[in-house]
Amino acid sequence: MNQQDTLYTYFHEEAPMPLPQRLDNRMQEFNLSQRLSSDVLGIERKTLQRILSQEHQKIDILTLLKIGYFLNISIDELIKISVASMTVEEIKELEQAKKSTFILENFDLEGLKKIGFIQDKFNFEEIEQKILSFFGITSIYDYQRELGLVLFSQAKRNINDKMRDFWLKSVDTAFRAIANPHEYKPELLRQLLERIPAYSQNEELGLSTVIKALYMVGVTVLVQPYPTNTQIKGATLLIKKKPCIVLTDYNKRYDTLWFSLIHELYHVLYDYDVLLKANYHLTGENDLFLIEDNANRFARELLLSSEKTQYVYKIINVPFMVEKFARKCSIHTSIIYGFYIYENPAENIKYRKLIKSSEKSLQKIKHNLLDTTSTKEGAIYIKETILNTTL
Repeated sequence: MNQQDTLYTYFHEEAPMPLPQRLDNRMQEFNLSQRLSSDVLGIERKTLQRILSQEHQKIDILTLLKIGYFLNISIDELIKISVASMTVEEIKELEQAKKSTFILENFDLEGLKKIGFIQDKFNFEEIEQKILSFFGITSIYDYQRELGLVLFSQAKRNINDKMRDFWLKSVDTAFRAIANPHEYKPELLRQLLERIPAYSQNEELGLSTVIKALYMVGVTVLVQPYPTNTQIKGATLLIKKKPCIVLTDYNKRYDTLWFSLIHELYHVLYDYDVLLKANYHLTGENDLFLIEDNANRFARELLLSSEKTQYVYKIINVPFMVEKFARKCSIHTSIIYGFYIYENPAENIKYRKLIKSSEKSLQKIKHNLLDTTSTKEGAIYIKETILNTTL
């Protein structure tokens, strides 16, 4: 238990003898007048009189330590006595200081202000209420203690860690509120996975259709804005052993959405045991389990195999032939151009304009949780509107 925790246990203990009474008893023990006592303590007589009459609202630390020596009590006991004599207003001030410090330690306030989650990064009471409402918790300290994912370590966390934790807790609580009722069926997911690339041809409804189909086999998918001050491109979580995926649309490209989805589905199918141990995996952060390369190769081959790549790259400068080949492969042309400029970055300017934006495909399925009053509210909207079910 640290000093701050120790301090707060004093509020719940039996009140010790008040400081004025202890001082008066000690003065009588030594048969000292107020004048002599003030000389012994090295403090002004008026100050001592105010302490004895309980008129002195706040005692500076040096005076308090002098009194402790005079009373022959430990610092710990001195703190107990001081806390016991605090007024209700002083206790509230102390608790607010504790809450404000907790907020500073656990939240990227500049980042939250930047994305519009908070308006004033120094209005701690307002920030606290916003967080309580958003996560549906009754105490600011529950943010660390009771929410689903165990993300906190004893080491000091940097700004990126704070925003990552906040974002992860947001999607985690939303997934728990959605509570996909369908059983996760790996075999059905494998069958569905083979058919997913073909839906990329429908720019407006393809991704939406796939997300609903995945929901029916026990896999819940959310599309969220790219979280500021992080490197998160996507995420896969296990909640009550059911897979949950977040796509972040980090570069606003249509081809990347499909690649990211299949990448995360690989983790669901083939890294399930890793997820059971870690609870979640973040694509774009450090690959601690060395599983990203396999997921990338899998998504690459499923969307456009190496054999098909060798052929289409030869005709890449003839758009109508690329389009014809894309139809033959049952994929969107953006996927072909996306792979090509990734492998040939010098050609980016020439072919980047041929890749569609993700905006059209996300109009009906992207819902920013941070724009809602609470994750519960966001989950209700997603489940009723995007997934077409009732919470």
